[in-house]
Amino acid sequence: MPTLTNPERPKWFAPEHPSSTLHKIRYWTETQKLDISFKGNPTHFYRYEAVPANVHEALSKAPSPGIYYGKGIRDAFKCTKMEFAKEPA
Repeated sequence: MPTLTNPERPKWFAPEHPSSTLHKIRYWTETQKLDISFKGNPTHFYRYEAVPANVHEALSKAPSPGIYYGKGIRDAFKCTKMEFAKEPA
């Protein structure tokens, strides 16, 4: 499983509206990668490839981010399970 260690990665942020499933998201503009972490899963996140910016924006502002994710992202884009890098002490 890949480990993310790039120090120039974008910052995580919470969706605009609360979600019972999605914890944080971040978007890599140049490569169109969307990272999603889920509540109850503190060690991993999921990276979706070739996600257009408008899909990221819609997820960020969706009244129900979990429903938007389920209908518009989960099965629509290639996904890789990623491990959070361990931070140095």
